[in-house]
Amino acid sequence: RRRNNLVLSDMVGFILRRFVAGIFLLSAFSLLSSVPAQAELPSIGVPAAVRPDALGTPPGAEERILQVGLGLVADETISTGPTGQTHLLFVDGSTISIGPNASLRLDKFVYDSEAKEGELVVNVSKGLFRFVGGRISKKNAVLFKAPTAVIGIRGGVAIVQVNTPQQIAAAQNNGQTLPPAAATMLYGDRVTMQVGDPTQSIT
Repeated sequence: RRRNNLVLSDMVGFILRRFVAGIFLLSAFSLLSSVPAQAELPSIGVPAAVRPDALGTPPGAEERILQVGLGLVADETISTGPTGQTHLLFVDGSTISIGPNASLRLDKFVYDSEAKEGELVVNVSKGLFRFVGGRISKKNAVLFKAPTAVIGIRGGVAIVQVNTPQQIAAAQNNGQTLPPAAATMLYGDRVTMQVGDPTQSIT
């Protein structure tokens, strides 16, 4: 009987130790799970209009379907398919309309709402884009960095087109000529294009 009591006591002690250990592990897991894995990045703008087949890929995150009002972040890549289009509205009032089969990355966006100045830089790899300047472009040129050129837009509206080597070759086969990059000024102070050292300017 004494041995049975000892065995029972040992079993009760074992169960209690397992129970306490389980509570400790559960508490530790709850604490770890309550810590965010990554600080949420501030929004620099939103898609104001979207036609399906438009995607965004934030840094370190999975690709997502763009929706009106979805917060955009710096370093996010925006891409459109054959039927995709989107219109991006930034917090300084600048907008970029993106046509089908296009791709750009929001390299840098800095804006001081009190001073009403900042910096906007996008990296464009292909496609047709229409830019309408907001408060940033009134003081500093907004830069579109293409593979072969850097286009600056100051205080106005401009169209930027970037063609891929495949598009250029296809045009040549049809007897046409496409430049690697082109900029058209519709309105504003100045549009510049730098290819290597030379810089061309439209006012």
